[in-house]
Amino acid sequence: MEAMRSKEKITDEQKEVLRLIGEQIMRRRRRLRISQREMAERLSISTSHLSNIESGKTNVSLSIFLQILFELSLSPSDIEELVMSSRIYIPAEKGRLLAGISSGDRSSS
Repeated sequence: MEAMRSKEKITDEQKEVLRLIGEQIMRRRRRLRISQREMAERLSISTSHLSNIESGKTNVSLSIFLQILFELSLSPSDIEELVMSSRIYIPAEKGRLLAGISSGDRSSS
């Protein structure tokens, strides 16, 4: 059953969010003058996988996403701001999740 879930189709809105996030990742990487090859090496992924992330063609695992944020000195709130400003509909529960991540929910610390 789990294998089937990973093959679920994503909505156009979700594709647009992935594209916007990937675009922000690429812009920040370029601004920091980090090549795609160097970034991929830092993340221990292939350059083609990084290219697919930056173009929004693939989902990114949470662990890789967090590594990207760290490597590019981006905060989750930077990404949240981009997504929220895009005027893409995000269900309330997903918005609360984004807000919890960006506020640095430290209740477990």
